[in-house]
Amino acid sequence: TDLDMLRGREVTKIKFNDETYDQLQAEAANGDPAVLALQCAVALWGTASRQADEQNAVDICHDAAEAGDPAAHVYYGYALIEEKLYVGADTAALDAAALGEFKKAADLGSPWGEVEYGLRLREGEGVAANPIEAERLFKSAQARGLPAADRALGRLYLSGLVGSPGDEEAFALLKKAADAGDPEAQFFYGEKLEEGMHIAEDPQAALAYYRKAAASDDPDVAFNASKWVKGLEERLAREATEPTAPAPAPAPPAPN
Repeated sequence: TDLDMLRGREVTKIKFNDETYDQLQAEAANGDPAVLALQCAVALWGTASRQADEQNAVDICHDAAEAGDPAAHVYYGYALIEEKLYVGADTAALDAAALGEFKKAADLGSPWGEVEYGLRLREGEGVAANPIEAERLFKSAQARGLPAADRALGRLYLSGLVGSPGDEEAFALLKKAADAGDPEAQFFYGEKLEEGMHIAEDPQAALAYYRKAAASDDPDVAFNASKWVKGLEERLAREATEPTAPAPAPAPPAPN
């Protein structure tokens, strides 16, 4: 259940300390696919007290994916994407390999695999665009209760790439994902609340969602959300000191 529902970083930060880390390493020797998937996650993201094993993460995750756990295919895909940042390898080949891992995970019924592969189908990223199939995958992951699927489905409806039940339901899906703790949904929904386009403008609520995203375990989302927090705080402080425009004078009575 944890492998299906939690973000990879959450699995490692919440579930592991030094004692359980040592237990994991011992159990991984038995070759259980789910344990190997956890070992892959720990290698890729580290724990609260241990740094990630970036040098060996790709190899560990490759072996975990070969063992067949659906989540391991997702994590191996992430590892291949991370690999682009550290080596001067063929990035196109790494992207294609990561896409293949996400598809394998989706085919095996992994909710995270369905979301990751669906996102690439939506955008036509490395594969022919197919937003209808993306919607099907998002709904499958949504049925399993994955908040990221609500976020992906809400954004798909707002994009206009498929028939939409309407902006109200799309924003309801985004809010549901944001309230369930999905950091990308928190950031995106906060942006929409700040913009006030197709949804009532609410800068205070936007700031609250930005702050949640800034405190998340996703470094990219947290970095961007932190900048938006600062910008919106400055805007609200500036507006608080601006003089309020006087109310217009009442119109004179119409002549008899």
